[in-house]
Amino acid sequence: IALLDGYTIFLFGDFESLPKSPASKRSRSGVVKKNQESIQATYSLERLQCLLEACGATIVHDVTSLVGLSNDKVAVMLRPDPHPRDWRAARKELEKYPTLPLIRGNWLLDSISNFQVKDVNDYTQATIKK
Repeated sequence: IALLDGYTIFLFGDFESLPKSPASKRSRSGVVKKNQESIQATYSLERLQCLLEACGATIVHDVTSLVGLSNDKVAVMLRPDPHPRDWRAARKELEKYPTLPLIRGNWLLDSISNFQVKDVNDYTQATIKK
């Protein structure tokens, strides 16, 4: 059985830009450093889709595909370390579906790195330390 067998995930928002981190700064010349390019590749939509599928999750391309599914294995996932604007855009888009869990992509990365599925409730906006 795969780690995320039975999970259905809708990927929402921008996965192609760098998450907020010290490594996302540009050099004085405005050029993104080589290690930053590899960080961006790590968070790409294609890479996260690949990880989800390799772990047995089903990816849907329309949020309405999640409606009616068991909520304990369903989530709308933002990129890892999303910006506040990502949360706002997702909540606005998903206001018709208030019961769908909206989580950070860190859930996927942490679940894989720990070889166990983490509780999605630990990866909502309410759980971000300020």
